[in-house]
Amino acid sequence: MVLCMSKIVDVPKSCGIIAEYHPFHNGHRYHLQKAKERSQAEVMVVVMSGNFMQRGEPALIDKKVRTRLALSYGADLVVELPWYGAVQSADLFAKQAIQILGDLGVDTLCFGSEAENGFDYQAFAQQEIEKASEMERCYQIISKAHPNYSYPKKMGEVYAKVFGGAIEDYAKPNHVLGLSYARENLKLLHPMEIVTVERQGAMHVDHTMQKLASGTAIRQATLKEEWSLIQEAVPSKTYEALKNSPLHTWEQYYPLLQLQVLTHSEEELAQIYQVTEGLEYRLKKVAMQSKTFEDWCKLLQSSRYTRAKIQRLSTYLLMQTTHQEMEEALAHPYLKILGMNEKGRSFLKLASPTFPVVSNIRQQSQRALKMEQRYDSVYYLPYETQDLFFKQYHPIIHQ
Repeated sequence: MVLCMSKIVDVPKSCGIIAEYHPFHNGHRYHLQKAKERSQAEVMVVVMSGNFMQRGEPALIDKKVRTRLALSYGADLVVELPWYGAVQSADLFAKQAIQILGDLGVDTLCFGSEAENGFDYQAFAQQEIEKASEMERCYQIISKAHPNYSYPKKMGEVYAKVFGGAIEDYAKPNHVLGLSYARENLKLLHPMEIVTVERQGAMHVDHTMQKLASGTAIRQATLKEEWSLIQEAVPSKTYEALKNSPLHTWEQYYPLLQLQVLTHSEEELAQIYQVTEGLEYRLKKVAMQSKTFEDWCKLLQSSRYTRAKIQRLSTYLLMQTTHQEMEEALAHPYLKILGMNEKGRSFLKLASPTFPVVSNIRQQSQRALKMEQRYDSVYYLPYETQDLFFKQYHPIIHQ
């Protein structure tokens, strides 16, 4: 069980949001506004992924720019979801983010839902706990019968058999994350109240451009420089950031990834986080056959290895993140402050987190700094000299 702070009377009511802002668009702005309205919170706390995303993609624009955008459009305090929680499957992503909000003593959690149909995420999470043994037995049966199914597909079968029509579609990304958030929230000493906001406009898989377009559609349009379409889909400051910031994509990093795979032995590759079951041999073979990151993904993709899983694995390979390093990082969480306004600063002073609070490089432990530096310095490598890295360790103070 995760221990979080005891409630302090003088701490203003707060609402937490878990986000990537990849990039910050009109839907995110709407979500922030509705979350504040429905939670009646005085302080909006955002836990935001750093420079690499949950699906294993480099952030199109960096975390400092995205922090400024969040603070400009409704956030009061932005805390980084570090690399060890940001680049993970939904369950681990949710666990690390919820732990951060719980440690800060946030009152309410608000996330987007595919539909506001009265679905009670917290009640359903409680049902999951009560039926945990049945779900595990069902999972083992399905895994034995269909060993090549991906984890999401196996879990979809489990939910269909155990709960029937109680859950509409386990495969919907917001639904998966919502269930993961609720599950982890129940583990807190003081669980947060949960409120949801119906997702407006396009779904994640919808690539069409509109006023409330998906992040996927906006990223694709940005890389094609379709500025007139983008201008309608994002706030003005995001539009300027997309036009004027370096844009990071996997193709820029593929030569570095290929170098890592080809210059390390199979024994060394086997030490990388999530390299299992002899995958190191296949990685070597595919690296020799691929000219681009798209080639790499297509050759590795299978029923067991989804595109997102391959991209996350590619991130670990690029950064040479070992099983041991990941285990140590997960056991030593911290609160990395990316930015705040005066309201957020006051909230942070009143909160009593148990995790170490990091607002500049001098407060980082050597272990945490070493790994975070590796992720950030490689991310900036195509565009900035490495001495600029240390300038990233000062929170943005938004006026």
